[in-house]
Amino acid sequence: LLNKELKKVDPFAPNITKEEVAMVIQECKQNFWYYIREIARAPGLAGSDPRPFRANRGNISLYWLFFNHVLTILIQIRQSGKSFGMDTLNRYLLNVRCKDTDIILITKDEDLRSQNLARMKEIEDVLPFYLKLRTRNDLANTEELTIRALGNTYKGLLAQKSPKLALNLGRGLT
Repeated sequence: LLNKELKKVDPFAPNITKEEVAMVIQECKQNFWYYIREIARAPGLAGSDPRPFRANRGNISLYWLFFNHVLTILIQIRQSGKSFGMDTLNRYLLNVRCKDTDIILITKDEDLRSQNLARMKEIEDVLPFYLKLRTRNDLANTEELTIRALGNTYKGLLAQKSPKLALNLGRGLT
């Protein structure tokens, strides 16, 4: 913890004070590991309660490499949380860390894009109320999510078979 006053603060407490909320948000912005340990949750399956984020070698190394600006390819066995780990990172970037940022996900087909954006919405649903920044004016469909309060956009694009079309995928974004 950067702010030791947060040691006994439950970020999900229904009676959390405005001062505590401000401290949690500040800690999240400055300390991704606090966000992963105290805030990130896996949405419950079939109505069960959300579960705390489960770290493994794959996602911890991915996060360390990402925040140290090392280009990374993540290969993990199936059903070990690779997609959820990436979605958790992207949700953190969209709702906490970034401002005026576009994030692009390229998937092989429409089904994967829809599943990913649905997971992203579910992850946001289990965040504390003060980190749910999407309003009814924001987009939240099967192709794009926006957090207009921060100027952030998350777009799902489909891979292209033609090299010429693939070259133009995401063109114009900075």
